[in-house]
Amino acid sequence: MKTYIFPKNAWTIIDRTEFDLSGIEFTLIKNGLANSEEIFVELTEKGRKQYIERIKSRTVKFGEDDYLISLVIDELKGILAFYPEDDDSNLYNYLHNLTERKSQ
Repeated sequence: MKTYIFPKNAWTIIDRTEFDLSGIEFTLIKNGLANSEEIFVELTEKGRKQYIERIKSRTVKFGEDDYLISLVIDELKGILAFYPEDDDSNLYNYLHNLTERKSQ
């Protein structure tokens, strides 16, 4: 499966915590339902390690490290969903463009 890297300034919100995904490795796993525009990505093994390191090295802490790690790595199994109405439409557009290229 092809891997990708989140672009620079790839900010998102994970359980009310702003987080920069820049440089973290992932794969596109699927689009949402047929009539939905949601996009699902899965952090690779390397991406999961990068995520954990990034959480632990944050200088501004809003949200407990262990909880944010457990939420994404254990509960969500490294899978994140993105929607067109998300705060950062640039990140969604980046992922949407990747799905368009993947389907060609």
